[in-house]
Amino acid sequence: NAFATSGGNIHVTRGLLDAVKSENGLAMVLAHEYAHIELRHPVVLMLEQIGHTLIALVTGFDNSSAGAITQQTGFISLMAFSRDMERAADERAVTLLNAYYGHSRGSEELFEHILQTDKDAAHQWGLWQSHPATQERIEFLESQKKGEDTHVSLRPLPDWLEKALNR
Repeated sequence: NAFATSGGNIHVTRGLLDAVKSENGLAMVLAHEYAHIELRHPVVLMLEQIGHTLIALVTGFDNSSAGAITQQTGFISLMAFSRDMERAADERAVTLLNAYYGHSRGSEELFEHILQTDKDAAHQWGLWQSHPATQERIEFLESQKKGEDTHVSLRPLPDWLEKALNR
């Protein structure tokens, strides 16, 4: 997993680092999370939650009821909103990869890993899934590749990271 916070920080788990095999694959994840920050997604989600709380309080609910309503409505809106945010972050990330590397090859690496390791988990959430379907994301990334992408070599992960991961 990786995620961006409203403070502009990007967090990457060890499991994700173990899943990516190239600098290009890792760059896609980092560019995607950077795009969330650039597009202000964490702030938008935080403001949306505050808005739900204020509406519940203004309409006369007590603090505990307002909190429960906010949690439920926030969860439902977060799911739909996040899919759009995830798609926007994927689009921006591909733009960043193309600008840096001149191609987007390797951008699908993590998503292919997810499909290979647990096909059922990649599709089981359906309506409640906060991210677009894994296969949908792979298809989008494949559609964004330029003709020469298939001939470009992926960059290996830096030696210092390989050593840190004990590979």
